[in-house]
Amino acid sequence: MPFELLKSLRSLKQLDLGGNALQVVKEFWFNKPSYNLSLLYLPQNEIEVIEPFAFADLDGLILLDLSENSIARLQRNMFPKKFSSLRFIYLSYNKITALPSNIFTDMPSLRNIYLDFNHIYTLDADAWSPVWAQIKILDLLGNNVTCNCGIYWMTEVNLPPRFYGECHQPHSLRGHPLNDLWPWHISEAPEMANERCSSIVTSRHSLPN
Repeated sequence: MPFELLKSLRSLKQLDLGGNALQVVKEFWFNKPSYNLSLLYLPQNEIEVIEPFAFADLDGLILLDLSENSIARLQRNMFPKKFSSLRFIYLSYNKITALPSNIFTDMPSLRNIYLDFNHIYTLDADAWSPVWAQIKILDLLGNNVTCNCGIYWMTEVNLPPRFYGECHQPHSLRGHPLNDLWPWHISEAPEMANERCSSIVTSRHSLPN
């Protein structure tokens, strides 16, 4: 696709590139555009790699759809430094295992996050603290979340109004809803007999109650 031609489309607000067998999102595709794109759809491709700064100049995006690809790794520098406009991000049906600790920094408008059907095994408080209090929808169904001390902080804070996900491990908690997880579920799980979880009060970032 001649992406250079897109730069002349000054009135372009919405772009759908779904189902094009794209494997890489190149840095130059959306570099210094003349348009102010609001909606970008890239689902149902074969994307494995998103180059650094690929979306860095799209600071007017409200919605970014990267679902149904083969993305395993995200980097914060893919996005604008101050991503004030982003409200919806779709990352469903990829191969993501973990999120960088800074992935959601400077995203004050982000409300809906779809990470269902990935391979995420833990929810790090540092990664989620910048946006946790503002999230309205968080979908984590179909992941490999281990309900141990790594997510103990979630039992001590308010949850998003619409929060979907289940424990995958340990076996005694498999299938237990994340939105109904209490401290004793983790501390009293047989597999946790030799572990003691620390409160988020002593962690590097404290999340809002």
